[in-house]
Amino acid sequence: MLGRSGAGEFSGETPIFMGTASIVSVRAVTKCRVARFERQQLQELVRDSPSAGEMIFQTMTSRFAMAQKLVRETPSSRVHISGSKYDNNCRAIRAFLSANRIQYDWRPR
Repeated sequence: MLGRSGAGEFSGETPIFMGTASIVSVRAVTKCRVARFERQQLQELVRDSPSAGEMIFQTMTSRFAMAQKLVRETPSSRVHISGSKYDNNCRAIRAFLSANRIQYDWRPR
């Protein structure tokens, strides 16, 4: 779990604006109401409500700063593989990691 959201908080604005899939999922632990916005609807909200737009963009800026900090503090590669390029198991592991966009270091033997 990355965090909890409370009343009046929101998430998912960045993938909507960027037109990408969300990289997180959400699960309600209490009764709540959820509003789903399509890209155009969110753009209209920002355009028509300066206070909502300011709040959304301040939140996005804060989240980007937090993500940049996390990237700086996280090692670029957490998986280390050592094996022959002819080894089927080593090749399968590298293919799996690559297909799932997981960075790795490989040192051939």
